[in-house]
This record gives sequence, structure tokens and C-alpha cells, in this order.
Amino acid sequence: PWYRQSAIFRRAGVDIERDLMGNWAGKIAWLVAPLVDRMMAYVLAAGKIHGDDTPVTLLTPGQRGVRTAHFWVYLRDDRSCGDDRPPAVVYRFSADRRGAHVAGHLEDYAGYFQADAFAGYNALYHDRATGTARDIVEVGCWSHVRRKFNDVLVTSKGLSPVAAQAIARIGALFAIERRIKGAPPDERHAVRQAEAAPKLEALHLWLQAQLRGLAPKSDLALACNYALNRWAAMTRYCEDGQLEISNNLVENALHGVSLGRKNWLFVGSAKGGEHAAIF
Repeated sequence: PWYRQSAIFRRAGVDIERDLMGNWAGKIAWLVAPLVDRMMAYVLAAGKIHGDDTPVTLLTPGQRGVRTAHFWVYLRDDRSCGDDRPPAVVYRFSADRRGAHVAGHLEDYAGYFQADAFAGYNALYHDRATGTARDIVEVGCWSHVRRKFNDVLVTSKGLSPVAAQAIARIGALFAIERRIKGAPPDERHAVRQAEAAPKLEALHLWLQAQLRGLAPKSDLALACNYALNRWAAMTRYCEDGQLEISNNLVENALHGVSLGRKNWLFVGSAKGGEHAAIF
């Protein structure tokens, strides 16, 4: 953070205020922005990308003091299916979490989009006015499903056999993926059709059966419905060997933001957030 660097410089006998360093960074960001735009074009040229977002505190002088802003991340990485083209990741910033921001970021994209179940993504997949499908196809994330059952297992102190069995069944799907990581798409597709598809069909029936005996608003019912309500997206990875079972790749790309956030704590302005996303 600039204030820490300013203090370090001052101890060394050099007086550089943090505002000055911020101005320098803004000018560098302006110079670097065209490169980031080229990176974004490269990401959007892929047939499959991953997306996610994470909150950040934004200072808003003259209003309530702070608000929750967001960093968005878009990732291209096909190494898991044997593609040797280099991966790339691009970050964007917005002062709120409206789905319109994602629609703007992906206005030139057509292909698979793997992300969580954030409602703001829904307009990417279907035209609200006509109800027709768009050129962006949703791919679900089994890590998110597993996480919801794991939360139930934690809160029940390990006493939920349904959550435990759900985690075991999902774990069997991930075990298949570990065996075929790095294999070409056609091989991954063949293995998934032979091994994962039957497990998914059995899991679908099992989740429906468990749901009938649960209180509709219980955490366990919500975990079951998270998968069942978006089943087409959850099983889509079996249709194309290029796709992934989870969105873990892009979640890993947010670790740097999470680590940095513990140091700089907040974004000083919307323009500062844009510069941070560029860097």
C-alpha cells in the first residue's frame, strides 16, 4: 500500500507522499490499459472461459463513507484438456455488482461460460424479452455444490449422513477428472460419457429422493436444489471434453486479490479500483 511505502521511503530519508505515488500509478495504468485490452480480446477469443467476482470496500467521501464494490475476473486456460496455448486472466472493476457490468465485459463473447449461480449472469444465457437462448452457454461448478453440502456437514458436526454421502458421490466425479487431466478433449469426453454420466444420472435420482423427505427451506434442501435447479448446466461438462467440472481455476486467480485486500483494505476511489484491476 502507498502509505506503507511512503513511510519506508521516509525512514530512508526520501519524502514521497502516497498521493504522488497514486498519481504515478494512474499514469502507468493509462499506458498499460491497451495491453490489458489486448489480453481481454485474447481471453474472449477462447471457446470456453471462466468468470467470477470478489467484493472490495470502496471509499465514497460525502456519502455513507464506504460501499461494496467488486473485482470481476475472466480466465482462459485450456491446459487441462491438452491445449498448449498460454493461459491469460483479466480483471475488471465496478462500483457495484449489477449484472450489466458482466454483460458489458462479455458483449463480444460467444461460447461456454463457467461461473457460479449469481443471478446477474442469467441475462447472458437468455434474452429476457424473448426468452430465447443467447450465444453464451452456462456451465455449472461442482465445487460450489460440494461446498454447500460441506457447510451442512460442518454445522451438523458430521452428523448428516445425507451431506456425507453427497460429498462422497461428488468426490467420485472429481476422481474421474484427476485421471484425465491433461488428456485431449475427445478422450476426456469418452471417459466422462462412460464413467461420469451414469454417476450423474444416479446422483440426480438420489438428490430428488432425498429432497422429498426434507423441510423445503432447510440447508440440506437448499443444497440439493442448488444442483437440481441448474442440472443442465451442472452436467454440461460431460458434453464437451474442453469443459471443466468446476470453476476452481478462476477461483485460484482471485487469491492474489484476497491477499492484497488484507494489506490495502480498501479502494480509495472508483478510478483507483480501475487502476488496481489493470495492474
